[in-house]
Amino acid sequence: MDVCRRLVGLYEGMTIERFRAHPSGAAHIVMLITEPATVARLAHCATNSNVGMLVWGDSRGSTEDEWASPERIRYELRAEPGSVEEPELNVVTLCVNMAEQLASLGLLDREEVRTLRAGWGW
Repeated sequence: MDVCRRLVGLYEGMTIERFRAHPSGAAHIVMLITEPATVARLAHCATNSNVGMLVWGDSRGSTEDEWASPERIRYELRAEPGSVEEPELNVVTLCVNMAEQLASLGLLDREEVRTLRAGWGW
């Protein structure tokens, strides 16, 4: 789970506000993201990993500038347990997808991705 937290933190404009992992294989990450491209990239990884991505407003704005501020929006990645045999499957799949994407962006070394994948049995 530390690797998952680290990978999420490598994205541009990312602030992790809460990270919870459960022995059952469930994980929840609440984030503030100021880069729209990062939102799209994480949504793509979540979709390909069977992980939910929720969006919610922090509070109501009173002006258009307040409503438009990325500081008012929170994103949450919510991975449920995979199966009895592989409870962390969804989280691992998310991490594999993020690692590949981050390597393509030049934010993670390709050799580290190979090492991580091998450690995860991929």
